[in-house]
Amino acid sequence: MSIDDEFGAVLIDVESAPYPIFRPVERFTREEHDRYMEAHEVLRDSLSQSMIQFVTTESSNLMDYLITVGSAMKRERRIIGSSQLAVVLVPAGC
Repeated sequence: MSIDDEFGAVLIDVESAPYPIFRPVERFTREEHDRYMEAHEVLRDSLSQSMIQFVTTESSNLMDYLITVGSAMKRERRIIGSSQLAVVLVPAGC
């Protein structure tokens, strides 16, 4: 495989030297390259969407919990001052 190959896979070797060495390991045709790049982008977008969904879900759960705690404190008319600690029991699943 020559260094002039337009498309291909490389191994980034970071253990053999104090700097990265790029070692060609496979040649690709233009069609294979395009297919692999498209698959990579689909996977990357999917992972990004999964992370966004996870953060959205967890943020929503946290807000629900904080609203439940705030509502319970309001019902109990508890005020947390600098010298007072209020403990509020929240039902499981909230």
